[in-house]
Amino acid sequence: MFNCCIWTLAVSLVPSLLLVSCASDSGDSATPDTTAPTVSFGAPDTTVVGTVAYTLTFSEAVTGVSTNVTLVDSGNNSLPVTTTSTDNIIWTVDPDGDLVTGSYTLTLTAAGIQDSAGNALDNGTALSFSVLDAHSTVLTNLEKDLTADLSATLVKAIIDDIKAATTSLSGEGNGSNTLYNVLLAASGSFVATIENDASLSENTKALATESFFDSFSGMLEAGTLNDASARSVAATNDVLLSFYKSLGTTLGTTVSTPVVMEKVMTAIVKSLIKVSGVAVSDVTSYTAGVAENATTAFVNRDDVTDKTPVLGGLSKGVEEGAKQVDPTIVAEINLATAAAMDAGNSAAENPVDISSAKPDGEPPIVAITSPVDGAITNADNTLVTVTFSDSQGEVTSASVNSVVVSSSGSTVSVPLSEGTNTLVASATDDASTPNTGTSA
Repeated sequence: MFNCCIWTLAVSLVPSLLLVSCASDSGDSATPDTTAPTVSFGAPDTTVVGTVAYTLTFSEAVTGVSTNVTLVDSGNNSLPVTTTSTDNIIWTVDPDGDLVTGSYTLTLTAAGIQDSAGNALDNGTALSFSVLDAHSTVLTNLEKDLTADLSATLVKAIIDDIKAATTSLSGEGNGSNTLYNVLLAASGSFVATIENDASLSENTKALATESFFDSFSGMLEAGTLNDASARSVAATNDVLLSFYKSLGTTLGTTVSTPVVMEKVMTAIVKSLIKVSGVAVSDVTSYTAGVAENATTAFVNRDDVTDKTPVLGGLSKGVEEGAKQVDPTIVAEINLATAAAMDAGNSAAENPVDISSAKPDGEPPIVAITSPVDGAITNADNTLVTVTFSDSQGEVTSASVNSVVVSSSGSTVSVPLSEGTNTLVASATDDASTPNTGTSA
């Protein structure tokens, strides 16, 4: 965390002037619009896994779209879809829920669709696409990706365990055979496998975890699935957040050692930024969702007596992952994770004391004890005494006007210039962005 203490603040108020120019329009009335709107599917991908959304792009704003879009499967059975638009020009067509393996046709009929001048759409359009089996696709991708990083023996053990754990999700036409369901089940199986294998070193567990969740995120991003699936993920962040919360519950009920929890959380935070539709600004909320549910599930377990070490591993993993994603979000993500863990603990059947397990979410306390604010001197420099402390972490650096303060209570000489001088003391702890600057 970073905190600063500022002595003497000079504020300059600069007035502003707004000029508004008005001009009359003496031109003739516009020519009547008699051009019919046109439409096309935007960048369609015709092979998807589990979830899909397509874009209809019109040449101008139109109405009547929602009632003219239909989706049918290979048996000509109608399926529900949701159509949305912010400008009535680009419309997102998103089938409700995941689609099972099979062939589908999306059709837009022209009747009833028109522009603001009443011109009817000149023609409809249709798109056929196929949905792949999520279960077999996930297993194939995982095996390929893990093989690039791990030994053949370990890959076989991981994949065999996942196959056994996800058997009920396999099969054509199985409504449970969705990308999210399979990935959640595969995650729980993977974590159990590496945690229960005593022959694996800490480095191997870390490598396996990073490789797994890299593949995991790859199956949620555009590169592995397709642009259409990515648009669906991006358009339904509430669904994706729910998915990551479920992942947190899976971790809380499965992980029993601090090192595995730490490695898994680091890998999850790092992989989040690779998921299409998840910006750096979203990483905090998704991580908090995982942390909250993981905490609730773990605190509710009876097979682990001391909860602190594993939850401490969760905190360490989050912080390390955040540092690798973007060091500037560490403080924010620590605060959010600490709050999420508190909420998760409160939601448990028998809450426990997790204060020592939460990440450092508080900034250091820093103060200038001398000179007093508003002091007057004729010298070219002044002696400044700075104190700092941190209740949760360790202060790694402190300074006043860029002059390093080596320890709390130290006095340093700070150069002055003629006129009003502002003294700014700052401190950074071990949970904050390195090389944090200050400004007056």
